[in-house]
Amino acid sequence: MAESLYDLYYAVFNDKSRGFWNITASFPRYGTLDSKEFFESLFKPSLDNNNSGNAYHFIFEFFESIGKESVFWYLKDTQTQLSMLDSNHTLSALLLGMVVKDKLGIKIQNLPTTYDDEEQNFAYYWTLTCICHDIARQIEEESIVSFKRGHDFKYITSIQDFYKAFFIEEDDEQFTTVLKNQRGFSKKADLITNYFRFRLKTAESNDARMDHGIAGAILFYAAMMKDFKKAKDKGTHNQDKSIYYCGRRFAPEYEKNILFIAETIAEHNMWVPTTPTARKLYRCFHLDELITRKPIAYESTENGKNTSFLFLLGLVDAMEPIKGVMKRTDKKTVNEGDRAIDILKELKFSFTDESPKRVEITCPKHPEYLTSSWERISDGDVWLDIFSNITGIEITFNNSEINFTEESSKRIEITCPEHPEYLTSSWKRISGGDTWLDMSSNIAGIEVTFNNSRENT
Repeated sequence: MAESLYDLYYAVFNDKSRGFWNITASFPRYGTLDSKEFFESLFKPSLDNNNSGNAYHFIFEFFESIGKESVFWYLKDTQTQLSMLDSNHTLSALLLGMVVKDKLGIKIQNLPTTYDDEEQNFAYYWTLTCICHDIARQIEEESIVSFKRGHDFKYITSIQDFYKAFFIEEDDEQFTTVLKNQRGFSKKADLITNYFRFRLKTAESNDARMDHGIAGAILFYAAMMKDFKKAKDKGTHNQDKSIYYCGRRFAPEYEKNILFIAETIAEHNMWVPTTPTARKLYRCFHLDELITRKPIAYESTENGKNTSFLFLLGLVDAMEPIKGVMKRTDKKTVNEGDRAIDILKELKFSFTDESPKRVEITCPKHPEYLTSSWERISDGDVWLDIFSNITGIEITFNNSEINFTEESSKRIEITCPEHPEYLTSSWKRISGGDTWLDMSSNIAGIEVTFNNSRENT
């Protein structure tokens, strides 16, 4: 049964066992709003009129709830304050991941253990990872402008330069340095380092930038380790090698656990090449592992490690609709918070948890929301073991020379239930007509199927 994304999110958010109400209890006006008003307020502008909105305030409350306010302030001081759009995207992706995991019965099998309860343990790692996966988005955006104009960030030509620029000088706070010293992870550290350099050096294609996934992983790891150092220096050390400090317990494997999150954040934005020219460029930067990498599946392993957690982050990052729609919206004429809520209410999701697992998305009132989201969703096909298809196309004749009621507009609707890939192949040609004919074409349905290459073997 298809349900609105709004209802799916609210059910997760309102589930007291998830702990969201504990995180957000100190919000302004919390006591004056009913539960749905409060939920909707999280996607709207904040009362203090900062550009990040209430979702950013939610992120701070999460860090405070786990006793890591210092981590939040460190990240904010390093130019990582998220825009309202990125904050809403982050909160939406956080909830979508929990919905997808529950509805499709995805087993996350590779998590470190901080909590004995499996669901509590997943919630901790998922929330911390998802909240931080885009923290360096602003740095990436500023670096694009900086490289084009030839100032500020132009002096950063390697990952070591990045460490120096952000005053991460201690080896045990440097994400890739620590990763390289872990048994079996030397190649992964080299891959991340080379990919960061690759993104910095692609000025020839006018696309030079600091990759926000790797930059975010570096800053996240440094912030968490600075916090941990205080605990090691001032906390109580126990026989089981755990540490108690300021009412918090740091697990014996804390450093490895944080490294796992940082690695996931770093990899979520590492793309595989899809053309001969791109593959040639990747080889120049020693990125052969990405050239030969098999798609990440929800039940598969890479170098002996289960990849289901990375799969879930990559999937929801691609499917999350607020960012896909709002990036194509004129922000001068649209209330960003109200539009985000409207997107969540209008999009309908249905799930098939049998093999092959499948997500179907429709939006009868606003098919243009799907059209705006399609590019991000189909990008997931490149590196995730999924296959996304368009399941319906709607073409409307605008006839701009006359005023007509909605009922009088002529329309063609195309479906192909047995072979949705036929519509997917036709979409580019059909939508091309919008550029010179007085018509508008929109996607009326999207289907995302999990191939799971291990099952197909």
